[in-house]
Amino acid sequence: MEERSGSFLPELPYTNRGVIRQKEELSALIDWCQVTIKEVPLEAVIEDVLRIPLELMTVTGYEKGIAGHEVVAIFDNIKVLKPTGNAQYQGFQILMSGKGCRNYENFL
Repeated sequence: MEERSGSFLPELPYTNRGVIRQKEELSALIDWCQVTIKEVPLEAVIEDVLRIPLELMTVTGYEKGIAGHEVVAIFDNIKVLKPTGNAQYQGFQILMSGKGCRNYENFL
């Protein structure tokens, strides 16, 4: 690497190269969240863990979910699932898609 005016920094480009906003901070955005909660009743998962009022969640009649789980409660793209069959644990899965994560930000 060549020395540039007393430092070893690489050459900076002479143009903007398409950068629109140069002085913004870096931020992170969660686009998918899936968590297993064990040994906690459904109502506590909804109200205490998720902090979503129970009346906003639709408690389903055990709809088909994913990977051997059934959906037991849903609010938009936020789902609470229960394992079926020969599951190795008893508890609930909280599943949030990208839209679910954005909606969940309203409860934080």
